[in-house]
Amino acid sequence: MRGCSKLSNNNKEHKQEVAYYSERIKTYQIDNDLLVSERAVLTTDLKSLKGQNKELYDEVLFWKKKKSKVEYITKIQVEYRDTGSTKTILTQIGKYDYRLSFDYDSDYIDLTGYNEMSVNPKLIDSTIVLSPVVTKTKFDSINVRLPLTVGIKTDKDKIKRVFVTTPNDKFSVTKLDGVDLIEKELNKPVKRFGVGPFVGYTVVLSKTGTLTSGAAIGVGLSYNFIRF
Repeated sequence: MRGCSKLSNNNKEHKQEVAYYSERIKTYQIDNDLLVSERAVLTTDLKSLKGQNKELYDEVLFWKKKKSKVEYITKIQVEYRDTGSTKTILTQIGKYDYRLSFDYDSDYIDLTGYNEMSVNPKLIDSTIVLSPVVTKTKFDSINVRLPLTVGIKTDKDKIKRVFVTTPNDKFSVTKLDGVDLIEKELNKPVKRFGVGPFVGYTVVLSKTGTLTSGAAIGVGLSYNFIRF
């Protein structure tokens, strides 16, 4: 039975691997307006992971060197795209110098900063011409809030998938990799011979040459031709 179980697990791993390499990120919206992005995970062992996903392999190896065991790892890349406007305030900070402060505030991003400029008057043909020169743009504060939920689920098709949910459609998941690490059994030699107790019904040839039968209890030696 152990052999059948191992064969079944190999089939599951193969099906999971095919889904991982064939699927792309799938994004859809569910009833409560959550935006969901998902993709099949890769079920593999650490040795195989090195050739399948070197980036995540290096991450797992990093934690292994710190005596930590990684059972599942995922890497997500998210983009935020939005448009808007900022409140600006013009302040004179010198005779010909000005500061234009701005403040952008949304549900997920807070951004404050300013531009500094100088206005240099020049007399050209009896006309005063103002030549503004922007010296620098500075950000005082940038705060970004990413309301993301990450997990792993098994769907009706028996495929494990990593998923990311967010309540805002301005977030876009551009990269999604998940790995479920397993420990594969070592290839041990199959033991053909076995010794153990038995209870059953047996036939015995007596010294007189007659056959006798009956229930028997004892120790038996066995040889396995087929294991499953």
